[in-house]
Formats: sequence, structure tokens, C-alpha cells
Amino acid sequence: MLRCAAEAPCAAILRDAAANRGTTSSAQARDTPGLQGLLPPLIETLTQQVARLRP
Repeated sequence: MLRCAAEAPCAAILRDAAANRGTTSSAQARDTPGLQGLLPPLIETLTQQVARLRP
């Protein structure tokens, strides 16, 4: 789960490719203070993301 802390602001987490899960972030992770509205509104599994990108 993504976590925001004083030493790691949410904006920094979103720039970190290892921590940012993008559309695979769960609804619970999106409720983390500071992340609301910063992630895409769609929640997808990794399999759904791959299927979307493959023709």
C-alpha cells in the first residue's frame, strides 16, 4: 500500500516508479491522505492494463 509521511510527500511517491502503482492502486490506497485526486479514477488489474495496451 502507498503511504505518505512527512519525509516522503505523496507527490514524491507518485514520481517513484517502484512505489507508484497507477491504475492498479486499490481503493484503500487511494484513500490515503494526500493521494485523493492524484491518481487516475480507473482501477485496473495488471492483466487489464496489459490487455488494454495489446491490440
